[in-house]
Amino acid sequence: MGIAVSPQGDMLKNRVRLAQGRIVSAINSISSDKLARLIGTPRCPALIDVRPKDDFDFSPRLIPGSTRRTHSHASAWASEFVGQAAVVICRDGSTLSQGTAAWLRDAGVAAEVLEYGFEAWTKAALPLLTVGRMPPLDHHGRTVWVTRSRPKVDRIACPWLIRRFIDPRAVFLFVAASEVPGVAERDLLMRDLREAGMVEALFQISGIGPTLFGRNGGGDPYYTDGEIDMASLVVDGVKRTEPPTTLPSPPLTALKDEIWRSVSDAVTKEMPGKKADEVFK
Repeated sequence: MGIAVSPQGDMLKNRVRLAQGRIVSAINSISSDKLARLIGTPRCPALIDVRPKDDFDFSPRLIPGSTRRTHSHASAWASEFVGQAAVVICRDGSTLSQGTAAWLRDAGVAAEVLEYGFEAWTKAALPLLTVGRMPPLDHHGRTVWVTRSRPKVDRIACPWLIRRFIDPRAVFLFVAASEVPGVAERDLLMRDLREAGMVEALFQISGIGPTLFGRNGGGDPYYTDGEIDMASLVVDGVKRTEPPTTLPSPPLTALKDEIWRSVSDAVTKEMPGKKADEVFK
């Protein structure tokens, strides 16, 4: 077994063990202690956990701020991280993370691997998130959080903390205090249907626009965040074993979404600090 020494001569810090047992120079790697100092700061790279299902199920925890991706599909999702730096995490920093980082670099992403992987982070007793205590993911792979509108300082700080330390893609729904349970219930209902294998296919209609001061037929006030979840249930109650199919929006809905995004971008550009939802309420 040979040893390759980095130009700096730092053998321990700049080497990584591959599956074949060879030790080679880890030119594109970052140590656990260095990464720990970056987490929660504006300079933190995107953290991508590519551990296979078996490895993840053995330890269903995540490094703070990391998201899970399938290493075998790296060429398909690598472009999502263009313009960012990234650190790829596998169990021991070997071939899975090395190969995934190579795909990312091929797509123009400045990608490194976590030296000695998730195991090294765990052995160093660094912080970890227990996935079972996090909200379920939506069909875009994001956590969804519901809180009341007109937030005070503590509620403004919470989204900042969540995106920095838990889920960088988290979605926050700010609703009237009386509607928090209802909006949360909608998302929980869709989650429960999916987990029960009762959803055949689904898609979401965005940009309908929130109703801030709506009244139902009985005159009671209500609020909606303007996001409509559409689901097609299984036939005859036959449980589905695969995840539901995510359908593209119908052509007219897709056109509406594109128009809405254009309007929203224009409002943001011309009226800093304003959102299209507020202007056209």
